[in-house]
Amino acid sequence: MIQSQWGQGAPYNRATPTLNGEPTYPGCTTLALAQLLNYYRYRDHGVKEVVYAQDNDSLQPNQTEVDLTAVRFDWANMPNSLDGASNREKDTVATFLYWVGVALNVQFDLGDGSPASGKQLENAVRYAFGYNNISRRKMYVALRATGDGFKLYSDAEWYQMVIDELDQGRPVLHMARNQNGDGHAFLIDGYNAGGLVHVNWGWAGHANGYYDLFHLQPRGSESVWNEEAMIYIGLEPEAGFAAAMAPPVEPGDSTAITERGTVAAGEWLYYGPFTTAAGLEVTMAGDGDADLYVRRETRPTSEDFDCRPYEETSNEHCGMDAAGTYYIGVNGYETSSNFTLQIVIR
Repeated sequence: MIQSQWGQGAPYNRATPTLNGEPTYPGCTTLALAQLLNYYRYRDHGVKEVVYAQDNDSLQPNQTEVDLTAVRFDWANMPNSLDGASNREKDTVATFLYWVGVALNVQFDLGDGSPASGKQLENAVRYAFGYNNISRRKMYVALRATGDGFKLYSDAEWYQMVIDELDQGRPVLHMARNQNGDGHAFLIDGYNAGGLVHVNWGWAGHANGYYDLFHLQPRGSESVWNEEAMIYIGLEPEAGFAAAMAPPVEPGDSTAITERGTVAAGEWLYYGPFTTAAGLEVTMAGDGDADLYVRRETRPTSEDFDCRPYEETSNEHCGMDAAGTYYIGVNGYETSSNFTLQIVIR
């Protein structure tokens, strides 16, 4: 399910605070959550402002502040890997990782990285990004065992909990310690017929593959990440949301998505990718004069597009009849425009 293979070193950490002139690491929890948010691509912004101070006075900047309601998550410029990526793509992913770290209230650091607790993760997911924030029964942390080693779930129960999440299309965010007491967060995003689970370790693709859920030892490593294991159950967007990268709908079915935004004159906002089985319809309504663009396979530009209605208002429509992957662009023409997009994926 998770296609991204992001890491913590350069260029992924080019937006984090610096310590003695060196960029700090986003942290493994930040990496895991960021890749999960990128999988769903639920919103193009967060739902709260985050302000806190770093404990280490030597960090620059020391005051960490991001208004997640005002920033925009530029999904179209977040490739699965930064190998060979453009500077814009590198900056976009690195900045997104920084924002996620701030939402987690991470204390940025060097060496072993920047840790975040399970509670920090829950608060960020629920209150900073607006995921399933209505009911705690629908989204919660499950602990494998108590602090003294008493198992709260049998092996069969624990395995089935993970499989049930995967069967619902929800990658599982897994946190655990190794035999030395070090902590790590990573993603389980699939399983095979042999009962092994697929792990994305958050190391830019290194050691990703299938493993025994009860012996999570990355290839080439002596660490086994199973102590004090905890997983997230029900971590998904609010009810009714369809992930843009979900499997294509069957012909005859359709999925509707609504996006709202404000675009300044000369500014571009992008949405997608949207994968379709039989095309899509995009209807834009609003004030001012925003221009709608749709393009297959890659984001549109003012010169390269598959649909551009050329209306003198923000009320425009594009209908695409072929199956494929589409990107939507909204460009501000002469004035700032408020708009609503109705996207129907067939």
